[in-house]
Amino acid sequence: MPDSQTKTAIITGASRGLGAALAFAFAKQGFDLCLIARSADELQQLQQQISSTFSVKVSLYPYDLSDLTGITALVERIYSEHPSIDLLINNAGFGHYKPMNEHSPSEIINMVNVNLTAPMLLTREVVTIMSKQNKGHVINIGSDLAQKPLANMTPYVATKHGLQGFSDSLLREVKGQGIKVTIINTGVIATYFHNDQPSDHAPDTSLDPKQVADLIVQVYQTPSLQVVDQITLHPINQEF
Repeated sequence: MPDSQTKTAIITGASRGLGAALAFAFAKQGFDLCLIARSADELQQLQQQISSTFSVKVSLYPYDLSDLTGITALVERIYSEHPSIDLLINNAGFGHYKPMNEHSPSEIINMVNVNLTAPMLLTREVVTIMSKQNKGHVINIGSDLAQKPLANMTPYVATKHGLQGFSDSLLREVKGQGIKVTIINTGVIATYFHNDQPSDHAPDTSLDPKQVADLIVQVYQTPSLQVVDQITLHPINQEF
């Protein structure tokens, strides 16, 4: 790492898929990690894997982000245990592939909470900390469906449109405080997503989560007076 001071990254949805790949990628860069996901068991397995390879601090915060009531306390706890927060990656998210009228009200509410409202609330708390530090980076994991909507994923697409607008507006608010904001709009990733089932997409029509994570590391490493506001990345053979 270019700085001698250890940096700290918060990663949501960290227990599997892109989130786990991001945890490994930033551990390789020497970051201490604050990992948030629903499954304590999966987080502990990931912690063991990372700690056996890298000499970084890996702190676990099992939490269901569909519950918005505890997010402020969650960030307060993280900050009390880490002297700075340098990076927040809002990665947690899910979607269902089915017609709009087959989504139950509770499914829609939970999807909006996890995919959009929780990232906004987490960012609200973290940006307050970053503004005192005069530095920081918020990276939101969006979707290329925010730019090319797909039928039968209407609530999910709506949340990713919202995340795009949130990222664009927030950057204009906080860049004068040394805080960067980036949204990564990805296509299909070979990872868990729909109903927590593994992706069945062939390798040539899905992204490798490790490669996506390595790209996000490069985005973070952009020089301090430059910002990558968004990247759209999808497999060359993706048909939608």
